[in-house]
Amino acid sequence: LFSGDAVQRAFLLYLPLYNGVEKLEIGVAPDAWIAPGPMPADSRPIIFYGSSITQGGCASRPGMAYPAIIGRMLDRPVINLGFSGNG
Repeated sequence: LFSGDAVQRAFLLYLPLYNGVEKLEIGVAPDAWIAPGPMPADSRPIIFYGSSITQGGCASRPGMAYPAIIGRMLDRPVINLGFSGNG
């Protein structure tokens, strides 16, 4: 996200785990624009496979599931193949 004050900020958006998203709106200042963020130095994804715990079913928010936390800590993309009921 860029704005007129030339300050660059990065945001990571986590969507709901169990609810579908039909519409998404992001509000920004009139002089700001959105551009793709920089790719991580190592862009190979980390793949997680497991049950609802891996999926994030017990996390308070989608970004608090342990695969999301590890992905942020390591600055790597994450593919979460956690499926509820497959433990």
